[in-house]
Amino acid sequence: MRLTRAVLLLGVLASVAHAADPPWTTFTRDIEEGFAAGESWRFTAALQRERLLALARSGLPETPEITGATTGLRERFEVGRHICADIAAAHGSARFVRIVEAADGAERVAVLRWLGASGLEYLSLRLVREPSGEVAIADVYFHRAGQSLAEALRRSLVQLLPAELGAATVELSEGERLARDRNRELAEVRRRYAAGDYAGAMVLHSGLPRLLRDDRALLLDRVRSGLAGDPADAAEAVAAYRKAYPADIAADLALVAHRLAARAATPGAPPVSDVRVAETLAAIDRVELVAGADPYLELLRGEAELTRDAVAPARAHASRAAEAEPALEPAHWAVLALALRADDHAEVGRALTVLGQRFAAPVDTIAGSPEFAAFARSAAGQAWLATRSRK
Repeated sequence: MRLTRAVLLLGVLASVAHAADPPWTTFTRDIEEGFAAGESWRFTAALQRERLLALARSGLPETPEITGATTGLRERFEVGRHICADIAAAHGSARFVRIVEAADGAERVAVLRWLGASGLEYLSLRLVREPSGEVAIADVYFHRAGQSLAEALRRSLVQLLPAELGAATVELSEGERLARDRNRELAEVRRRYAAGDYAGAMVLHSGLPRLLRDDRALLLDRVRSGLAGDPADAAEAVAAYRKAYPADIAADLALVAHRLAARAATPGAPPVSDVRVAETLAAIDRVELVAGADPYLELLRGEAELTRDAVAPARAHASRAAEAEPALEPAHWAVLALALRADDHAEVGRALTVLGQRFAAPVDTIAGSPEFAAFARSAAGQAWLATRSRK
Protein backbone atom coordinates (compact mmCIF):
# COMPACT_ATOMS: atom_id res chain seq x y z
CA MET A 1 0.00 0.00 0.00
CA ARG A 2 1.34 3.43 -0.89
CA LEU A 3 1.99 5.93 1.87
CA THR A 4 -0.77 8.52 1.93
CA ARG A 5 -0.10 12.08 0.81
CA ALA A 6 -1.49 13.23 4.18
CA VAL A 7 1.29 11.40 6.02
CA LEU A 8 3.87 12.90 3.69
CA LEU A 9 2.42 16.37 4.23
CA LEU A 10 2.77 15.99 7.98
CA GLY A 11 6.46 15.29 7.49
CA VAL A 12 6.83 18.41 5.37
CA LEU A 13 4.90 20.61 7.81
CA ALA A 14 7.09 19.42 10.67
CA SER A 15 10.08 21.02 8.97
CA VAL A 16 8.49 24.35 8.06
CA ALA A 17 9.13 26.03 11.40
CA HIS A 18 12.85 25.52 11.04
CA ALA A 19 13.21 26.03 7.31
CA ALA A 20 12.86 29.78 7.83
CA ASP A 21 15.54 29.93 10.57
CA PRO A 22 17.97 32.40 8.91
CA PRO A 23 21.40 31.18 10.16
CA TRP A 24 20.80 27.54 9.26
CA THR A 25 19.09 28.33 5.97
CA THR A 26 21.64 30.92 4.89
CA PHE A 27 24.46 28.49 5.63
CA THR A 28 22.84 25.64 3.69
CA ARG A 29 22.07 27.88 0.71
CA ASP A 30 25.74 28.79 0.61
CA ILE A 31 26.72 25.10 0.49
CA GLU A 32 24.13 24.51 -2.25
CA GLU A 33 25.49 27.43 -4.30
CA GLY A 34 29.03 26.17 -3.79
CA PHE A 35 28.19 22.77 -5.23
CA ALA A 36 26.40 24.37 -8.18
CA ALA A 37 29.37 26.65 -8.88
CA GLY A 38 31.95 23.89 -8.49
CA GLU A 39 33.36 25.59 -5.38
CA SER A 40 33.99 22.55 -3.20
CA TRP A 41 36.00 24.61 -0.73
CA ARG A 42 32.78 25.96 0.81
CA PHE A 43 31.74 22.46 1.88
CA THR A 44 35.26 21.45 2.90
CA ALA A 45 35.81 24.58 4.98
CA ALA A 46 32.53 24.05 6.84
CA LEU A 47 33.31 20.44 7.81
CA GLN A 48 34.57 19.83 11.33
CA ARG A 49 37.37 17.72 9.92
CA GLU A 50 39.39 17.38 13.08
CA ARG A 51 36.33 16.19 15.00
CA LEU A 52 35.51 13.66 12.28
CA LEU A 53 39.08 12.36 12.19
CA ALA A 54 39.17 12.13 16.00
CA LEU A 55 35.99 10.02 15.94
CA ALA A 56 37.41 7.80 13.21
CA ARG A 57 40.69 7.30 15.10
CA SER A 58 39.11 6.72 18.52
CA GLY A 59 40.73 3.70 20.18
CA LEU A 60 43.09 3.01 17.27
CA PRO A 61 46.86 2.72 17.82
CA GLU A 62 49.43 5.08 16.33
CA THR A 63 50.62 2.75 13.60
CA PRO A 64 52.44 4.19 10.56
CA GLU A 65 49.49 3.20 8.37
CA ILE A 66 46.91 4.97 10.56
CA THR A 67 49.07 8.06 11.02
CA GLY A 68 49.84 8.30 7.32
CA ALA A 69 46.20 7.88 6.30
CA THR A 70 45.07 10.48 8.84
CA THR A 71 47.63 12.98 7.58
CA GLY A 72 46.51 12.35 4.03
CA LEU A 73 42.86 12.87 4.90
CA ARG A 74 43.67 16.04 6.79
CA GLU A 75 45.59 17.51 3.88
CA ARG A 76 43.46 16.25 1.00
CA PHE A 77 39.81 16.04 1.95
CA GLU A 78 38.26 15.12 -1.40
CA VAL A 79 34.56 14.64 -0.59
CA GLY A 80 33.40 18.08 -1.69
CA ARG A 81 35.56 17.96 -4.81
CA HIS A 82 34.11 14.56 -5.72
CA ILE A 83 30.55 15.88 -5.39
CA CYS A 84 31.28 18.94 -7.54
CA ALA A 85 33.00 16.81 -10.19
CA ASP A 86 30.07 14.38 -10.30
CA ILE A 87 27.59 17.23 -10.72
CA ALA A 88 29.68 18.88 -13.44
CA ALA A 89 30.15 15.62 -15.36
CA ALA A 90 26.42 15.35 -15.98
CA HIS A 91 25.53 19.06 -16.00
CA GLY A 92 23.62 18.16 -12.86
CA SER A 93 22.51 20.18 -9.88
CA ALA A 94 22.39 20.51 -6.12
CA ARG A 95 19.27 21.64 -4.29
CA PHE A 96 18.55 22.47 -0.67
CA VAL A 97 15.36 20.56 0.17
CA ARG A 98 14.61 21.26 3.83
CA ILE A 99 15.91 21.68 7.38
CA VAL A 100 14.58 19.68 10.31
CA GLU A 101 15.38 19.70 13.98
CA ALA A 102 17.82 17.01 15.11
CA ALA A 103 16.71 14.44 17.66
CA ASP A 104 18.44 16.21 20.56
CA GLY A 105 16.81 19.54 19.71
CA ALA A 106 20.13 21.40 19.85
CA GLU A 107 21.11 21.01 16.19
CA ARG A 108 19.60 20.92 12.73
CA VAL A 109 19.79 18.49 9.85
CA ALA A 110 19.79 20.02 6.37
CA VAL A 111 18.84 17.80 3.44
CA LEU A 112 20.36 18.48 0.03
CA ARG A 113 19.69 16.72 -3.24
CA TRP A 114 22.65 15.97 -5.47
CA LEU A 115 22.09 15.02 -9.12
CA GLY A 116 25.18 13.96 -11.03
CA ALA A 117 26.77 11.39 -13.28
CA SER A 118 26.35 8.76 -10.57
CA GLY A 119 22.62 9.41 -10.30
CA LEU A 120 20.43 10.70 -7.48
CA GLU A 121 21.80 11.13 -3.96
CA TYR A 122 20.57 12.88 -0.84
CA LEU A 123 22.92 14.30 1.76
CA SER A 124 21.85 14.98 5.33
CA LEU A 125 24.19 17.57 6.82
CA ARG A 126 24.29 17.55 10.63
CA LEU A 127 24.63 21.21 11.50
CA VAL A 128 26.00 22.55 14.78
CA ARG A 129 26.99 25.88 16.25
CA GLU A 130 30.67 26.38 16.97
CA PRO A 131 31.74 28.42 20.04
CA SER A 132 32.19 31.40 17.72
CA GLY A 133 28.52 31.16 16.75
CA GLU A 134 29.32 30.06 13.20
CA VAL A 135 27.37 27.15 11.70
CA ALA A 136 29.45 24.08 10.84
CA ILE A 137 28.93 20.56 9.50
CA ALA A 138 29.53 17.93 12.20
CA ASP A 139 28.84 14.98 9.91
CA VAL A 140 27.22 14.05 6.60
CA TYR A 141 24.94 11.09 5.93
CA PHE A 142 25.00 9.76 2.36
CA HIS A 143 21.59 8.16 1.89
CA ARG A 144 22.38 6.19 -1.27
CA ALA A 145 25.48 4.70 0.35
CA GLY A 146 23.70 4.12 3.66
CA GLN A 147 26.51 5.51 5.78
CA SER A 148 27.82 8.71 7.31
CA LEU A 149 31.12 10.34 6.56
CA ALA A 150 32.33 9.50 10.08
CA GLU A 151 31.43 5.83 9.53
CA ALA A 152 33.19 5.76 6.17
CA LEU A 153 36.36 7.27 7.63
CA ARG A 154 36.28 4.83 10.55
CA ARG A 155 35.91 1.81 8.25
CA SER A 156 38.78 2.97 6.06
CA LEU A 157 41.11 3.35 9.05
CA VAL A 158 40.12 0.07 10.74
CA GLN A 159 40.92 -1.78 7.51
CA LEU A 160 44.48 -0.49 7.77
CA LEU A 161 45.13 -2.18 11.11
CA PRO A 162 47.86 -4.84 10.85
CA ALA A 163 46.44 -8.33 11.33
CA GLU A 164 49.05 -9.18 13.96
CA LEU A 165 47.89 -6.47 16.40
CA GLY A 166 46.49 -8.03 19.57
CA ALA A 167 43.00 -7.29 20.84
CA ALA A 168 44.39 -5.55 23.92
CA THR A 169 46.08 -2.86 21.83
CA VAL A 170 42.98 -1.83 19.88
CA GLU A 171 39.63 -0.47 21.09
CA LEU A 172 37.06 -1.77 18.64
CA SER A 173 33.33 -2.33 18.84
CA GLU A 174 32.09 -5.91 18.83
CA GLY A 175 30.99 -5.53 15.23
CA GLU A 176 34.39 -4.15 14.20
CA ARG A 177 36.17 -7.02 15.93
CA LEU A 178 34.00 -9.58 14.18
CA ALA A 179 34.52 -7.89 10.82
CA ARG A 180 38.27 -7.86 11.36
CA ASP A 181 38.38 -11.50 12.46
CA ARG A 182 36.21 -12.68 9.56
CA ASN A 183 37.43 -10.29 6.94
CA ARG A 184 38.07 -13.01 4.35
CA GLU A 185 34.54 -14.38 4.66
CA LEU A 186 33.07 -10.90 4.29
CA ALA A 187 35.23 -10.21 1.25
CA GLU A 188 34.05 -13.45 -0.36
CA VAL A 189 30.39 -12.61 0.30
CA ARG A 190 30.85 -9.19 -1.30
CA ARG A 191 32.74 -10.70 -4.24
CA ARG A 192 29.91 -13.14 -4.94
CA TYR A 193 27.24 -10.46 -4.69
CA ALA A 194 29.21 -8.24 -7.08
CA ALA A 195 29.67 -11.16 -9.51
CA GLY A 196 25.93 -11.84 -9.59
CA ASP A 197 26.15 -15.05 -7.58
CA TYR A 198 23.26 -14.12 -5.28
CA ALA A 199 22.52 -17.67 -4.15
CA GLY A 200 26.17 -18.44 -3.40
CA ALA A 201 26.62 -15.20 -1.51
CA MET A 202 23.48 -15.86 0.54
CA VAL A 203 24.80 -19.25 1.67
CA LEU A 204 27.82 -17.52 3.19
CA HIS A 205 25.91 -14.42 4.32
CA SER A 206 23.33 -16.41 6.29
CA GLY A 207 26.12 -18.22 8.17
CA LEU A 208 27.64 -15.05 9.58
CA PRO A 209 27.02 -13.83 13.16
CA ARG A 210 23.98 -11.55 13.44
CA LEU A 211 26.07 -8.38 13.83
CA LEU A 212 27.70 -9.10 10.49
CA ARG A 213 24.56 -10.44 8.80
CA ASP A 214 22.84 -7.14 9.57
CA ASP A 215 25.77 -4.96 8.55
CA ARG A 216 24.26 -2.11 6.56
CA ALA A 217 26.86 -2.14 3.78
CA LEU A 218 26.59 -5.91 3.35
CA LEU A 219 22.80 -5.80 3.21
CA LEU A 220 23.05 -3.05 0.59
CA ASP A 221 25.39 -5.24 -1.47
CA ARG A 222 22.69 -7.90 -1.22
CA VAL A 223 20.03 -5.45 -2.43
CA ARG A 224 22.06 -4.41 -5.47
CA SER A 225 22.84 -8.01 -6.37
CA GLY A 226 19.21 -9.02 -5.96
CA LEU A 227 17.94 -6.16 -8.12
CA ALA A 228 20.27 -7.20 -10.92
CA GLY A 229 18.97 -10.77 -10.87
CA ASP A 230 15.77 -12.62 -10.06
CA PRO A 231 12.79 -10.43 -8.98
CA ALA A 232 12.14 -12.77 -6.03
CA ASP A 233 15.71 -12.25 -4.82
CA ALA A 234 15.28 -8.49 -5.19
CA ALA A 235 12.07 -8.46 -3.15
CA GLU A 236 13.68 -10.61 -0.47
CA ALA A 237 16.78 -8.40 -0.28
CA VAL A 238 14.86 -5.13 -0.12
CA ALA A 239 12.55 -6.52 2.56
CA ALA A 240 15.54 -7.66 4.64
CA TYR A 241 17.15 -4.22 4.42
CA ARG A 242 13.95 -2.41 5.38
CA LYS A 243 13.44 -4.76 8.32
CA ALA A 244 16.94 -4.13 9.65
CA TYR A 245 16.88 -0.36 8.94
CA PRO A 246 13.26 0.77 8.69
CA ALA A 247 14.09 4.49 8.61
CA ASP A 248 16.82 4.20 5.97
CA ILE A 249 16.16 4.78 2.27
CA ALA A 250 19.28 3.32 0.62
CA ALA A 251 17.38 0.24 -0.57
CA ASP A 252 14.55 2.41 -1.88
CA LEU A 253 16.92 4.64 -3.85
CA ALA A 254 18.56 1.53 -5.30
CA LEU A 255 15.21 -0.01 -6.24
CA VAL A 256 13.92 3.13 -7.95
CA ALA A 257 17.17 3.71 -9.86
CA HIS A 258 17.30 0.11 -11.04
CA ARG A 259 13.65 -0.09 -12.09
CA LEU A 260 13.72 3.14 -14.10
CA ALA A 261 17.12 2.45 -15.66
CA ALA A 262 16.05 -1.05 -16.68
CA ARG A 263 12.97 0.31 -18.43
CA ALA A 264 14.95 3.06 -20.19
CA ALA A 265 17.40 0.44 -21.47
CA THR A 266 14.61 -1.61 -23.10
CA PRO A 267 12.55 0.74 -25.30
CA GLY A 268 9.56 -0.94 -26.83
CA ALA A 269 9.27 -3.48 -24.03
CA PRO A 270 5.76 -4.42 -22.82
CA PRO A 271 4.26 -2.17 -20.13
CA VAL A 272 5.28 -2.99 -16.58
CA SER A 273 2.60 -4.46 -14.32
CA ASP A 274 0.56 -2.25 -12.02
CA VAL A 275 1.94 -4.14 -9.02
CA ARG A 276 5.51 -3.40 -10.04
CA VAL A 277 4.74 0.28 -10.63
CA ALA A 278 3.02 0.47 -7.24
CA GLU A 279 6.19 -0.92 -5.62
CA THR A 280 8.30 1.74 -7.33
CA LEU A 281 5.91 4.52 -6.33
CA ALA A 282 5.88 3.28 -2.74
CA ALA A 283 9.69 3.38 -2.69
CA ILE A 284 9.60 6.98 -3.95
CA ASP A 285 7.13 7.83 -1.18
CA ARG A 286 9.52 6.35 1.39
CA VAL A 287 12.33 8.50 0.02
CA GLU A 288 10.13 11.59 0.27
CA LEU A 289 9.38 10.90 3.93
CA VAL A 290 13.10 11.23 4.66
CA ALA A 291 14.26 13.73 2.04
CA GLY A 292 11.24 16.02 2.03
CA ALA A 293 9.07 17.39 -0.76
CA ASP A 294 11.66 17.42 -3.54
CA PRO A 295 10.29 18.25 -7.02
CA TYR A 296 12.68 15.72 -8.55
CA LEU A 297 10.66 12.97 -6.87
CA GLU A 298 7.63 14.16 -8.84
CA LEU A 299 9.68 13.64 -12.00
CA LEU A 300 10.55 10.11 -10.86
CA ARG A 301 6.88 9.38 -10.21
CA GLY A 302 6.20 10.41 -13.78
CA GLU A 303 8.92 8.08 -15.06
CA ALA A 304 7.43 5.26 -12.99
CA GLU A 305 3.97 5.88 -14.49
CA LEU A 306 5.48 5.87 -17.95
CA THR A 307 6.82 2.34 -17.46
CA ARG A 308 3.20 1.19 -17.74
CA ASP A 309 2.52 3.64 -20.61
CA ALA A 310 0.38 5.87 -18.39
CA VAL A 311 1.13 9.08 -20.30
CA ALA A 312 -1.48 11.35 -18.69
CA PRO A 313 -0.29 10.90 -15.07
CA ALA A 314 3.32 11.02 -16.26
CA ARG A 315 2.65 14.41 -17.84
CA ALA A 316 0.99 15.68 -14.68
CA HIS A 317 3.98 14.68 -12.54
CA ALA A 318 6.49 16.20 -14.99
CA SER A 319 4.55 19.47 -15.11
CA ARG A 320 4.39 19.65 -11.32
CA ALA A 321 8.15 19.09 -11.10
CA ALA A 322 8.87 21.83 -13.66
CA GLU A 323 6.52 24.28 -11.94
CA ALA A 324 7.90 23.58 -8.46
CA GLU A 325 11.54 23.86 -9.56
CA PRO A 326 11.86 25.97 -12.73
CA ALA A 327 15.64 25.38 -12.78
CA LEU A 328 15.22 21.58 -12.91
CA GLU A 329 16.19 21.05 -16.56
CA PRO A 330 15.32 17.31 -16.77
CA ALA A 331 11.72 18.17 -15.83
CA HIS A 332 11.37 20.49 -18.82
CA TRP A 333 12.79 17.89 -21.20
CA ALA A 334 10.24 15.43 -19.80
CA VAL A 335 7.44 17.95 -20.37
CA LEU A 336 8.58 18.31 -23.98
CA ALA A 337 8.92 14.58 -24.66
CA LEU A 338 5.55 13.76 -23.14
CA ALA A 339 3.77 16.61 -24.92
CA LEU A 340 5.23 15.34 -28.19
CA ARG A 341 4.05 11.84 -27.40
CA ALA A 342 0.54 13.13 -26.66
CA ASP A 343 0.46 15.31 -29.83
CA ASP A 344 -0.08 18.37 -27.64
CA HIS A 345 1.52 20.73 -30.14
CA ALA A 346 0.81 23.91 -28.18
CA GLU A 347 2.62 22.47 -25.15
CA VAL A 348 5.49 21.30 -27.37
CA GLY A 349 5.96 24.91 -28.51
CA ARG A 350 5.87 26.23 -24.96
CA ALA A 351 8.36 23.60 -23.76
CA LEU A 352 10.74 24.36 -26.64
CA THR A 353 10.61 28.05 -25.79
CA VAL A 354 11.43 27.42 -22.14
CA LEU A 355 14.31 25.08 -23.00
CA GLY A 356 15.74 27.58 -25.46
CA GLN A 357 15.41 30.66 -23.26
CA ARG A 358 16.28 29.16 -19.89
CA PHE A 359 18.77 26.43 -20.79
CA ALA A 360 20.11 27.55 -24.19
CA ALA A 361 18.98 24.29 -25.78
CA PRO A 362 19.37 24.15 -29.62
CA VAL A 363 15.61 24.23 -30.10
CA ASP A 364 15.67 25.13 -33.80
CA THR A 365 17.71 22.03 -34.55
CA ILE A 366 15.48 19.93 -32.28
CA ALA A 367 12.26 21.21 -33.93
CA GLY A 368 13.68 20.37 -37.34
CA SER A 369 14.25 16.69 -36.52
CA PRO A 370 11.97 13.99 -37.99
CA GLU A 371 10.33 13.31 -34.62
CA PHE A 372 8.89 16.85 -34.70
CA ALA A 373 7.45 16.63 -38.24
CA ALA A 374 3.83 16.49 -37.02
CA PHE A 375 4.48 19.46 -34.73
CA ALA A 376 5.97 21.46 -37.61
CA ARG A 377 2.86 20.81 -39.74
CA SER A 378 0.42 21.74 -36.97
CA ALA A 379 -1.05 25.23 -36.50
CA ALA A 380 0.73 25.59 -33.15
CA GLY A 381 3.96 24.44 -34.73
CA GLN A 382 3.64 26.84 -37.64
CA ALA A 383 3.03 29.70 -35.21
CA TRP A 384 6.06 28.72 -33.14
CA LEU A 385 8.29 28.41 -36.20
CA ALA A 386 7.11 31.86 -37.37
CA THR A 387 8.31 33.38 -34.11
CA ARG A 388 11.68 31.76 -34.61
CA SER A 389 12.04 33.04 -38.19
CA ARG A 390 11.54 36.63 -36.98
CA LYS A 391 14.55 36.36 -34.61
